[in-house]
Amino acid sequence: MAIELDPGHLMQKIEQTAISALGGSQLNDLWSSSFGSVTTRVKQVFGDLGKSLGYQIAASGYPGADGGEWLYDMVWYVLGPAGMYLRQAMVLELEPNLRTDDLDDHFLKLVQARANVRVWFTAVQSHEQHITNCKRQASVFSNGALGDAYLFVVWNSALRRAFVEQFHVGWP
Repeated sequence: MAIELDPGHLMQKIEQTAISALGGSQLNDLWSSSFGSVTTRVKQVFGDLGKSLGYQIAASGYPGADGGEWLYDMVWYVLGPAGMYLRQAMVLELEPNLRTDDLDDHFLKLVQARANVRVWFTAVQSHEQHITNCKRQASVFSNGALGDAYLFVVWNSALRRAFVEQFHVGWP
């Protein structure tokens, strides 16, 4: 059974995990090796966190998954009586080989997602411009809602470090 956390506390847990498990030298070492090793590590870290919170996990390449990847790279979800799909706590899209500050089609999946938290994990040369572009896209999407929560985990390849930032649509 999933631990019921309000969206703010859920975001904090995800952010803390991203910083402690994927920040600093760990990510630096991963990025020096391969796209596959980054993908494997990110899915392991976020999959383990989701499992520890009691969520069902859908993701390919994560050994503890309850189902394969279908729309997002990873989903934490809750099933109800008779196996009915009740909600998505977290959706994650992972594009660590992105080398532009423009938006990627995979980010657009997060914009339309209905979940408590949307996590975008990518690599760019200018994290500031990329995050600004993502915030702008999330803010102008007319089917979004006030308070839609995003966590950006963006590897700046030029500075060789990760930047982690929360964003809520419509909040100052």
